[in-house]
Amino acid sequence: MQNAELIKTCNTLNNKINNLKKIIVEFIENKKDEISSEFVTKLVKEIADETFNKAIYPTQDDFKKISESVAKKNYREIFNTYSLKKWNTFYVGRIMANLLKKHRQLRGTAASTYRKALFSIFGEKELPYIQSTDDHNVIATWKASPQVRKIYGNLFERIPNSETTYIDRVLEKTCNADTPIHQKAFAILLKKHRQLRGTAASTYRKALFSIFGEKELPYIQSTDDHNVIATWKASPQVHKIYGNLFERIPNSETTYIDRVLEKTCNADTPIHQKAFAIVTCENFLNPKLPNIISKEKIIKPLLLIFEEQIKKGESLHREVNHSTESEDEDDEDEEAFINKEK
Repeated sequence: MQNAELIKTCNTLNNKINNLKKIIVEFIENKKDEISSEFVTKLVKEIADETFNKAIYPTQDDFKKISESVAKKNYREIFNTYSLKKWNTFYVGRIMANLLKKHRQLRGTAASTYRKALFSIFGEKELPYIQSTDDHNVIATWKASPQVRKIYGNLFERIPNSETTYIDRVLEKTCNADTPIHQKAFAILLKKHRQLRGTAASTYRKALFSIFGEKELPYIQSTDDHNVIATWKASPQVHKIYGNLFERIPNSETTYIDRVLEKTCNADTPIHQKAFAIVTCENFLNPKLPNIISKEKIIKPLLLIFEEQIKKGESLHREVNHSTESEDEDDEDEEAFINKEK
C-alpha cells in the first residue's frame, strides 16, 4: 500500500517536473524571439526611409508591404520564420503607429527644406519670413500680401537674366540626380494648381455653352486655330452674348453670369474661385481679346474687381472705367490665381 502511494507521488512529481521543463523551454524560446525597443526604432527608421523614397503619401497597404519587404530583406534570420499571423501581430503592435509618425516627420522635414529654399532664393525683403506654427490670422495676412502674390505669380517664370525659372532653382537647391521623381514633384506641388485652373476654366466655358446652346453660341475650343478663334470672336452671335453676359435672362430675375455661377459653384465655393469663373467667361467672349485663354496681366485686375463686387454683395457688372487692352503676343498664357487662399 505504501509502495503504491510512493509510486503515485513519484508520478505526480514527474508530471510537475515535465510541466516545469515545458514552461522553461517556452520562456527561453520567447526570450529568443523577444525584440527590443531599440531594434524596433532602428527597423522603423529603415522602413520609413524606404517608404519615403517610394511615395510621399503612401496608402496603408503600401506601408505594410514595404515594412514586410524591408524586415525580411534586412533581417532575414528573424523575420523569414514568421508566419503571416505572427507578422501581422508584430506589425500592428510594434511597427504601424511608429512608422506613420516617422513618415510624417520625414514629410515635414522635406517641406521645411523646400520652404527654406524659397526664402533663400527670394530673400526676406521680397518674401517676408513666416512659419507654419504662426497664428492662422498671421498666415492669412501674409498670404494676402502683395509680396507673396507677386512671388506666387512669378514662381514658374524665369529669373531675370537667366534661363532658369524660380521653381527650377528650388529644385537645384534641394534635389540631386538621385532624388526620386515623386519627391521632386512634392517640391513643386503648386504646379498642379495650373492643371486645376485649366480644368476649372474649362468647366466655366462648358457652362456657357450649356446655358446658351450651340445655336446661339457656336462651339469653339482653345486648341482651335488662331484664325478660327478670331473669326468666332468677331461673329455677331459672340458679340451679342458678350453684351448680354451681365443682363437678366428673359422672364427671369437671374443674369446669365449668375446662372453660370449656379451651375458651377455652391455655397462653399471661395470668393476668389467665383471671381475666376466670371473672369473666365468675360475674357472667353470678349472680342477685344484674341485668345480664349487670357494672360495673367489681363486676368489679375479683373479678379480684384469681381472679388470686390461679390464681397460687397453688388449685382455683378463690368466696371465702366476698366478698359481691356489687347494682349501682347510675347506674354505667356496664365490662368491666374484660382487657388490662392480665401
